[in-house]
Amino acid sequence: MRRSKYTIKFEKLYGDIPDRKIPTLAKHFKIKKSLIQDVFNRGVGAFHSSGARPSVKSAEQWAMARVYKFILNVVENKRQNKTYPTGRGQDADIVEKA
Repeated sequence: MRRSKYTIKFEKLYGDIPDRKIPTLAKHFKIKKSLIQDVFNRGVGAFHSSGARPSVKSAEQWAMARVYKFILNVVENKRQNKTYPTGRGQDADIVEKA
């Protein structure tokens, strides 16, 4: 099974987080739980409406990769005043809120 590059990068940087559920991630990264939940819900919706790579077996798997990408954008880019992707499917509006 091929993993998302964002999942791989997230695990490399934050592999010490044992529980990767939304409330735990929100508390660890000091991001509102509701924002992370919005990104997760968008990921599930995108999986069902647009489809995904054949290696992705569930909507939750697709959504969590999107959550990891969101967290990386907030922590590494937004909080350091760097640029971050703003195109379609990038959740840039939620990154601004975070």
